Amino acid sequence: DTDNQKLLAKSMLFSNLDSTELMGLASLCSVKEAAAGEVVFEEGSVGNELFLIAKGKIKLRLESHGGNRIELGTFGKGETFGEISVLDGSSRSATVEAIESSKFLVIARDDLMHFMQQHPSVAIKLLSVLATRIRMTDEMIEDTLAFNLTARLAKELLGLAKAYGQNTYKGLRINVDFSSAELANILGTTQKKIEEQLEAWKEKGIITFSKGYILILDQHELELLA
Repeated sequence: DTDNQKLLAKSMLFSNLDSTELMGLASLCSVKEAAAGEVVFEEGSVGNELFLIAKGKIKLRLESHGGNRIELGTFGKGETFGEISVLDGSSRSATVEAIESSKFLVIARDDLMHFMQQHPSVAIKLLSVLATRIRMTDEMIEDTLAFNLTARLAKELLGLAKAYGQNTYKGLRINVDFSSAELANILGTTQKKIEEQLEAWKEKGIITFSKGYILILDQHELELLA
């Protein structure tokens, strides 16, 4: 299918493939659709299909240990998802949900593996793209870790307050039970550093803790720190 071939060519994952390779991959594609709000696949499920978005938009999310949903980002037309599980045979690392009515080109793992065995150059090109992605991710992590922890934690608490906050007579209560370990995981730091910063803010009267929940006493000061 010419349209499928063009869509594959525009995606980052398959951008290095030549026309013959793209034609071969296009012949392996099936089409799936998802309505707005429909789950495409669940975290932990078997990863046996690679998806390319032909229309619409999806979001990735995780379930925290406390049962809370953590949004990881959104993908739109021309972007791929699910490729890591397809390539290494592992389970899905996140849940994918359609934000709007969406259509996908889908390549089954067995078909892709067989195609790469027949066309080793495709495997090499895909590895090159994935290596570039890893390098970009490493750079993002370095930038994130280098950014002031105080500002990042303040921003995270304000975001949680916006999503789950409840005004009380004492202050803004974050109605979600996020542990310091979960905050450390989100921000890419240690639990000890998170606890030290929260305690410092408590001493300054910016926040306090009530029944395991964080209560923002001085939202203006937290906004200045963010």
